[in-house]
Amino acid sequence: MLATVLLRRLGVKRVVTKARTRTQREILLRVGADEVILPEHEAGVRLARRLAAGHFIDYLEVGADAGVVELLAPPAFWGHTLAESELRQRFGLTAMAVRRGDELLVSPSANFRIEPNDILVVLGKIEDAERLSQ
Repeated sequence: MLATVLLRRLGVKRVVTKARTRTQREILLRVGADEVILPEHEAGVRLARRLAAGHFIDYLEVGADAGVVELLAPPAFWGHTLAESELRQRFGLTAMAVRRGDELLVSPSANFRIEPNDILVVLGKIEDAERLSQ
């Protein structure tokens, strides 16, 4: 807290701090921090999301409820093209890339055929990506 106050007094334009608890976060914001990072909390939320949605490999939040999600292609999609899967129409998700083995195919076309073990990289609401496996 003291470092945050001193940095503000010195005229530092952007102060980013780390906190362990939400209470610490609130205090740091009140004394002048522009941004407060809670790495332990963020890691816990990230792990919980991965465990709850077993097909998630990784994800990056880009907004309050949206993100880029890396997930295993559901078996129902195997042998079908991206267009046939109706990823956008049924789930509101946009396929940004597909990882097949060591190869990453960026901006796959609508006629790209999904195979077993393909990993889809999609953009959209996290809850829509969670629905994909149901």
